[in-house]
Amino acid sequence: MNILFITHYSSLYGANRSLLLLLEGLKENNFNPMVFVPDEGPLIDELKKRNISYRKFRFWAWMGVRSNLFIFKAVLRFVLNLAGLPILLAYAIKFKPSVIYSNSSTTPIGIYLSVILRIPHIWHIRELGKLDYNLDYDFGRKYFYYFMRKSDAIISISQFVKDSLFNGDWKNITIINNAVYSKDNVELLNAKVENRKDKVFTFLIMSIVHPSKGIQDAIEALGKIKKDISDVMLIVCGGDEDKQYRNYLNTLIINVDLDEQVSFK
Repeated sequence: MNILFITHYSSLYGANRSLLLLLEGLKENNFNPMVFVPDEGPLIDELKKRNISYRKFRFWAWMGVRSNLFIFKAVLRFVLNLAGLPILLAYAIKFKPSVIYSNSSTTPIGIYLSVILRIPHIWHIRELGKLDYNLDYDFGRKYFYYFMRKSDAIISISQFVKDSLFNGDWKNITIINNAVYSKDNVELLNAKVENRKDKVFTFLIMSIVHPSKGIQDAIEALGKIKKDISDVMLIVCGGDEDKQYRNYLNTLIINVDLDEQVSFK
């Protein structure tokens, strides 16, 4: 079976790392995936390593941060997506997918292709939109939900995401938490941790540096832990997507006296 995947970005943050795990599992079970990627990035290198087909072509979101130019940008994104559809359709027709799978709710390209080609569509909802990234739907919730209902299946990564986005009667939604390591892998990791000579207990956050990730909460919590336990650290690994927020975190770290316990990689 050929499955066409749509990803909304090409970095290696949570959504794409989860996607890579899924692609690996599908290949092991003799499925044939292809990924549409909007731009250059490390995801393409990972797809090449796994011998997974991809097509790079720019497409756009259908939501954005509201501003004075919001309507103009919304119309522009819509027009650009329509202009690129013929090329994406040609790629899809040549690949002959049985299913189209969108790895995020932030771009409509997958459902557009599904409706035109009359191919089943799966939507994987990983974000809240307004509540986490302050994103508004370009043409309102009715337009968004109209195409959501056209999807044959919707996967929500948590009960909270489902309850926050989908009120009323939605029979095509399933909650599937993101994949984690197998029990054997977890036991192996635990053995490595137990054998470490370094006794400092280290917390790790892997994400973009963005207010939606709650890094400030982790820093404040560590400040309280430090009052009773001195051998603790917090490492934040991720890109500085929001410079203003990073500056705020730097100030917070100094205020709670954690400049030796918190580091950014």
